Amino acid sequence: MFGFDTDGATGCFADAGAWESLHRLFERHLVHGEPGVGEDIPDSMYLLRTRDEASGGELVAFATTGDGTYPVWVGYSADGDVVGVGVLVAGMPTVLQDGGADGVEAVVG
Repeated sequence: MFGFDTDGATGCFADAGAWESLHRLFERHLVHGEPGVGEDIPDSMYLLRTRDEASGGELVAFATTGDGTYPVWVGYSADGDVVGVGVLVAGMPTVLQDGGADGVEAVVG
């Protein structure tokens, strides 16, 4: 399991290959209020989403439940492409033993 630390109750994922342009778009929208360079996402825990048209890279910033370390899970397709990212922002799951001979564990959140 991997995770990230925050002391601003905010997380963010972005395409590393387009970081510079995404960061500029993020600042233009969030800091300067420039329309058309980012999208506020109302009624969700997401704060902002922006996309760099030239590279296709995306950035999404989201609220956490406070400061601290947040575990992150990444889901991959059979071809090895990232298809999903999960961030646990509240509580901690309990790991339960299956009880079977295969040693399988289940995560209950």
